[in-house]
Amino acid sequence: MTQPEAAADALVAAIDTGLSSPGVERRDVVLVTGPWLAGTSSLIAVLRERMPERTFVEADELSAAHAPTAVVFVVSAITPLTESDCALVDLAANYTDLIIGVVAKIDAHRNWREVLAADRAQLAARAPRYEHVQWVGAAAAPDLGEPRVDELVGALRQRLADPDVQRRNRLRAWEVRLHNVIARYQAEAAGSDRQARVAAEDAAEVERRDVELAGDVLQAIALAEPLVEEGLRVVHIAAARPRGFPVDAAARPARGAHDIPQNLQQRLLQGERIRRRRSAGEPAHERPVPEVDPRQVAAEERGEQGGRPFLRRRIEAGHHVEQHLAPHRQGAAMVVAIWVGVGIAVSWWLSARIDG
Repeated sequence: MTQPEAAADALVAAIDTGLSSPGVERRDVVLVTGPWLAGTSSLIAVLRERMPERTFVEADELSAAHAPTAVVFVVSAITPLTESDCALVDLAANYTDLIIGVVAKIDAHRNWREVLAADRAQLAARAPRYEHVQWVGAAAAPDLGEPRVDELVGALRQRLADPDVQRRNRLRAWEVRLHNVIARYQAEAAGSDRQARVAAEDAAEVERRDVELAGDVLQAIALAEPLVEEGLRVVHIAAARPRGFPVDAAARPARGAHDIPQNLQQRLLQGERIRRRRSAGEPAHERPVPEVDPRQVAAEERGEQGGRPFLRRRIEAGHHVEQHLAPHRQGAAMVVAIWVGVGIAVSWWLSARIDG
């Protein structure tokens, strides 16, 4: 490391001691490059002949980890710089401060000075560091006469002899390194902010869906509540009815009705009196129980005339039992149907909201 380069490193280390190297190695060579058919091969051959004390290389002779001391950028005098030509300058002189622009083939194009002025203005407008780039004309392989490279050779010798060139090149390498670090931190911060925003949006969406789902469940329960209440009312009425109590349409609550039937209170009181008689050991039936004549029963069993058939009496007894169990069966069936309907409704709402 030379004295100027050490001075540049000390300047950067005074700002941040953790920075020890710009990450590129400087080679004491001059890079000659340019777009295709610009005339770089003929120009580099002439420069090697005219300046044997210096080493001139082309782009494929320099690795990505190495930076040249100077860059000679060659363009044709046919047309001004294009966007791709400017991008090539950015790549070739990324770590180098010393740049010399050359408009080649000036022997074949009389308007080369206008092209040179346009190239200087266009490159200076691209970045502030290009405002001080020196531009010259050259003809490395003219059709007539000797090569015209004296101005280029003089500019190179003058600029390379400047003792401040090494320090400026080192500072340029540090500038690129710091810009890359800042860009990486900014990209990571932007990525973190984006991830945080996406996570917050996802959380808000999940919360919104949960609120909608809870509202739908509550709505489904609210719609099913009258049905459940009606089923419980039917079960209560059926449980309160005494055994053998006849079933009539007036005792059944209408669908959606919330009023107790008018004769329900009397029936409940009647059921309470029957339960009290049972607990006291008294007969539970308020109606008189008819006495059974054994001879009549025998006659019925034999099927004799004058007595009711035995089968008919058994059918009537079964009808009496069925009449007693009917309210309980109806109430239980209604409750089961209601709860099945509620379950289907709630499951449908949940599946619809989750799928949606």
